[in-house]
Amino acid sequence: MLRRLFNLFIFSSVYIALGAVLMVYQTVDLLHITGLASSYYYFVFFSTLCSYNFHWYLTPPSSEQQMRVEWTQQHRSLHLILFLVGTCGSTYFCLQLFDHIAWLAIGVILTFLYSAPKISFPPFTYLRKIAIGKTLFLSAVWMYVTSLLPLIISGTAVLKAEWLFCLSRFFLIY
Repeated sequence: MLRRLFNLFIFSSVYIALGAVLMVYQTVDLLHITGLASSYYYFVFFSTLCSYNFHWYLTPPSSEQQMRVEWTQQHRSLHLILFLVGTCGSTYFCLQLFDHIAWLAIGVILTFLYSAPKISFPPFTYLRKIAIGKTLFLSAVWMYVTSLLPLIISGTAVLKAEWLFCLSRFFLIY
């Protein structure tokens, strides 16, 4: 029972979503950011839940039956449900941050592009050919969402120390 709960926590991406929120909190704390709306934390949580469950829902069965792949195939409907919950939650909290919609849209589009090559539809299948540097790309998106966006949304000046923090966060994730 404990093992099943642990796998649910890890493989449903709740763990990743909480980690993203903690990274935002760390950015706010270390850079002494004031004025970041609490709805941004919720937006990050639900967006992460949405994007990771979308990604794993699209992941095809693999011949190498790793525990993660096996769990994913057994719980595809859960991934779909969590994707829909994440979509609803992130949309709701995005609307509360409407003044920053352009900045949020950049993050949403970049996040979508990471999983887009898994969609079996002509414009997206083309991305499979140019999907290079996925780790580099994903690190940049995580840095953008957990470090740069909190600065932008809160209206904090992005000076040398803030850029160095963002750069260090990028390399930490990479």
